[in-house]
Amino acid sequence: MNKRSRTGRVAHGVLAMLALIATTTATHAATYYVSPNGNNGNALSWATAKTTIQAAINLAVNAGDEVVVTNGTYGVISVTDNRRITIRSVNGAGVTIIDGGNANRCAMLGSSTAHTNTVLTGFTLRNGLCNSSSFGGGGSCFGTLNNCVLAGNTTGSTHGTRGGGAYYGVLNNCTLTGNTVSFPGSTGMPLATYGGGAYYSTLNNCILTRNTASAGYGSANGGGAYGGTLNNCTLSENRAKYGGGVRSCTLNNCVVWGNTASNVAYSNSIDSVFWYSCAAPLPSGTGNIASNPLFVDAANGDFRLQPDSPCINKGNNAYVVGNVDLDGNPRILDGTVDMGAYESVFLTLNYGAWRTYHTLPDTTVNSNKWLAGLAPLNPNAKVTARIEMRDGMPYVDWVPDLRPLRSYTKEMKEHLSDPWQPAPEDLSTLPLTPSRFFRVKVALP
Repeated sequence: MNKRSRTGRVAHGVLAMLALIATTTATHAATYYVSPNGNNGNALSWATAKTTIQAAINLAVNAGDEVVVTNGTYGVISVTDNRRITIRSVNGAGVTIIDGGNANRCAMLGSSTAHTNTVLTGFTLRNGLCNSSSFGGGGSCFGTLNNCVLAGNTTGSTHGTRGGGAYYGVLNNCTLTGNTVSFPGSTGMPLATYGGGAYYSTLNNCILTRNTASAGYGSANGGGAYGGTLNNCTLSENRAKYGGGVRSCTLNNCVVWGNTASNVAYSNSIDSVFWYSCAAPLPSGTGNIASNPLFVDAANGDFRLQPDSPCINKGNNAYVVGNVDLDGNPRILDGTVDMGAYESVFLTLNYGAWRTYHTLPDTTVNSNKWLAGLAPLNPNAKVTARIEMRDGMPYVDWVPDLRPLRSYTKEMKEHLSDPWQPAPEDLSTLPLTPSRFFRVKVALP
C-alpha cells in the first residue's frame, strides 16, 4: 500500500512538472494589424489596428509573430534586433507603400549581415535616402524581401556608398528600379560607390533596371549589383563607371544585356562569374551565350522574352530558386528553365490570349506567327529551315524549334510543279537528283 501510494505521488509529480514546463515555455505567435483607418488599439484585429507599421512591429516581439498591413502609404520602419517576424501586405506592392520621403531609409530589417530573420513581403519601398552612413541602401538593409518593388532610393555619404536599393539582403521575386549610389566627392576625396541596385545581396527571380552607381572623382562599380549571387535575374539599362550591369557577382541563369558604363569594355559586367547566362561579350563558363535576348519591349520596360528568344530553355534547373517567376508563372515550363527573371509563357497561351496580350487583330498572318512561335511585333522574325551535314549525313533543321508544344512535318518535292510529299526522316535514303525542295510544316500536336 505504501509503495503504491509513493508511486502514485511520484507519477503525479512528474505530470505536474511536465505541465509546468509546457506552461512556461509555450509561446503563441500573434498577428498584429495595420490600417490607415485604425484606432491605435491593441492591433489584434482590424477594428483595433495600428495606423503605422512601426507601432505594430514594436508589439511583434516573439518569433513567428506577423504584422499584416492593408492598402496605404506608410512611414519608414526599423527592426534592429534580428527578431524572426514577418511583415506582409494584404494586397501587394502596387497598393502598399513605404515611403522614405527622400529623408530616411525605408526599411532597416536587422542589424547584422549574418542575420536575415525579418521577412518583408509585398511592399513598394520608394524615395528612401541614407546619407549618414556608408551603407544601408535607401530601400532596405539586411532581411528577406519577397515580391517587393524598390524604386527611387538613394544612398550617398562622405564615407563612400554601398547599395542604393538593398544592402546584404535576400530578395525573392523583386523589382529594383531607379535606385542610386552616389558620391559627388572632390579631388581630395576620390572614394568609390558600389551597387546602385544591390550590394552583396542574394537575388532570385529579380529584375534590376535603370539603377546607377556614380562617383564624381572615384570609381563607380556595379550599376545593377555589386557582389553577391544572382539566380534567374534580368539586368538591363543600369549604369556605372565599371560594370554597368554587375561587378564582382556570381550569376546563374541570368540575362545581363543593354547596360552602359563610362568604361565601355565593362558595360555589362566586370570581375564576375557566369553560368548558363546571357551577356556580351561572351563570358567564360559553362552554358553562356552572347546572343540578343530579344526582350518584348525594352524601350517601355518590358523585359520578358519574345517567343523566339535564344534564352528560352537555356538555363540550368539546378540553379532554380522558388517555384514561380517574377510574373508568378511556373518557374520551369517545357522541362528546362529560361534565362532571366521571366519564364516565357507565350507558347503556352492559346491564340486568343496571345492576340490579346499583343493587341493584334485576328488575321491569317498573326495565326501563322502564333503557330510558328514568332515574335509578332518583330518584322524580321521568321522560321529558318536549313539542311546541314551531321556525321556525314544530311539533316533538316529549323529555328525556332518548339517541340513538344508544336509538331513539325518535313515535306519535299523534286520539281516546283510537283505536290508536296512527306520527306523521310533519313534523307540519305533519297536518290540523287539534280534538284530537290524541302519545307517544314508547323502545326499543333
